[in-house]
Amino acid sequence: MKRGNPLMIEIDVEGGSISGYVVDAAQPQIENYLSEFTPLAPAIAQLLRERGGPVALLRNMSVDDECRGQGIGTTLLERFLDAAADEGAVDWLLVCDEQEQQAPGFDLSAWYERYEFETAFEVGGGAGLLMARGEGLVEALRQLYAEFECEQSAGYSRAPAM
Repeated sequence: MKRGNPLMIEIDVEGGSISGYVVDAAQPQIENYLSEFTPLAPAIAQLLRERGGPVALLRNMSVDDECRGQGIGTTLLERFLDAAADEGAVDWLLVCDEQEQQAPGFDLSAWYERYEFETAFEVGGGAGLLMARGEGLVEALRQLYAEFECEQSAGYSRAPAM
């Protein structure tokens, strides 16, 4: 992958769509996006820069209500993962919105787990989950979160001074 601008991945099929991008971890897009959900965005971005590989960020996936249960989400996610891998992605991130309406009985985070995503920690005040895949990435994110929690309980903050 060429350093610089992110490669947008947008896939539309009848009944649904998915979008995201693959970006060099040195670029600001991932930190900017994650800052909407967690104060750990700068630390996560630094971790990803240290890991050195391109990062795929799944930003949005939707399946029309009347098309759910027909494998459209599976098709979309598999195409996204393949496209990101073709562009050299070694780490993948997404924010799983557990409050978003799903089909009755559908567990969105368990569904992502079928594709090797694991929950790193809750974001957005518990409204969502930061999920990731990539060798050692989830463990590293959990360690960052544990350090953050210790700092918070001790009265320290990772947030940059204003």
